[in-house]
Amino acid sequence: MTPHLIASVAISLTLLISGRAPQEGEEYFPLERDGDHREYSVMFLAPTVGVLKGRMATRIDGTETINGNKYLKQVEVISGLPEFPANFTYFRRDKKGIHIIDGDGNTKTEYTAIPFPLKVGTSWTVRNPNDYRQYRAEGIETLELFDRKYERCLKVSYMGKSMEKSLKGYSYNCPGVGQIKKVIEVPGAWRMEFVLDKR
Repeated sequence: MTPHLIASVAISLTLLISGRAPQEGEEYFPLERDGDHREYSVMFLAPTVGVLKGRMATRIDGTETINGNKYLKQVEVISGLPEFPANFTYFRRDKKGIHIIDGDGNTKTEYTAIPFPLKVGTSWTVRNPNDYRQYRAEGIETLELFDRKYERCLKVSYMGKSMEKSLKGYSYNCPGVGQIKKVIEVPGAWRMEFVLDKR
C-alpha cells in the first residue's frame, strides 16, 4: 500500500469511528487538528516587480465557538513578500462540506467553501462578503513537481471577482495529503503560486 492510500484509509476509518460514512471527495481534504501546520514556497510574478519569492506557513491555532458551532482557527503568515499581512479563517466540516468564516469580517457569516459529495464535473459557487467565485472539479491528474510527483490529485479551477478585481486560478489536492499546489491570478496584473514543502 502506498503512503497516500494508507492515509486515505485512515481518514475513512476515522470518519466511520466518528459515526458517519465518508462522503465522496473527502479524501482530498484530510481532517485537521489543533497544532497541525504546513509550509509552502511562494512565487509572486508581476510586470512591475518581476519575480519575488517567499514562504507561507499555515497552522491550526485552537478552536472557537461561533453562532453555536465549533470551528478550528487557521492562521496564514507569508514572509519574504511585502504587503501581505497575517490572515486567519475559521472552518468546520460536516457531511455537507467544509464551511468557513473569514476572520477579517465582523458579520461572522459562514459560507460553504467545499461541498460534499465532491466528484469530477461538480460545479459550485462561493459567495462571501468580499468576493464571488465559480468553482469546478476538473479531473484527476498526476501533479509533477521539480523533485517529486503526486498521483490521483483532484484539480479544481475557479474564476470570479474579489474586491472588484477579476480572479482565476486552480489547485491540486492529493488524497490523504490535502492541498499540494495553488495558483491565484489577476489577469494582466499578478500571479501567485503556492507549493507544499513541509507538513
